[in-house]
Amino acid sequence: PTPLPPSQDVIVKKYLPKEQVHFVLGNLSTTLYSQDRYAMAVLDALLSGQGGRLFINLRDKKGLAYALSFVHREGIEPGIWGIYMATSPDTLKKAIDGVKNELEKLIKDGIKKEEVENAKEYVLGQFLIGLQTNSQQAISMALNERYGLGYNYDELYIENIKRVTKEDIIKVIKKYLAKKGYVLSLIGPIKDF
Repeated sequence: PTPLPPSQDVIVKKYLPKEQVHFVLGNLSTTLYSQDRYAMAVLDALLSGQGGRLFINLRDKKGLAYALSFVHREGIEPGIWGIYMATSPDTLKKAIDGVKNELEKLIKDGIKKEEVENAKEYVLGQFLIGLQTNSQQAISMALNERYGLGYNYDELYIENIKRVTKEDIIKVIKKYLAKKGYVLSLIGPIKDF
């Protein structure tokens, strides 16, 4: 059966004697066949990278992260979305609270149209870079055909990304990121968590 998202927070942790704690906070997401996947791809670009909201607010301004990114992976079955962070054991609680606060701000305040357009350009640019060689195009066509998307799906993907609106992203934020119950997975020198 298709997995269901948890109704309350689930915490999974493993102690390792390292310098940093790594964690992912997330939940279930879209499938390869869902129209929501395009808005999630644009949201991923909006939150990730050195110019993304998470990086700017949690790493640059608050200094809570060594590494930080939004992750979105779809599959034949529901994939995942998550926020990955590497942080100091001393700032772990602040870092997790910071991630949750950023999600709450995103859910409450939404996004700007300009952010959406910039993120769409980034997604399309990265996608096209990934198709520069004949072998990359052949692999993409073969996998698209294998997953039932059609050999020419890359063209459809580009068109669908271009059509993503601010409203589409707000819809996926509410549908996937605003659910009650996250999964929090931690590994490293976890103290009293």
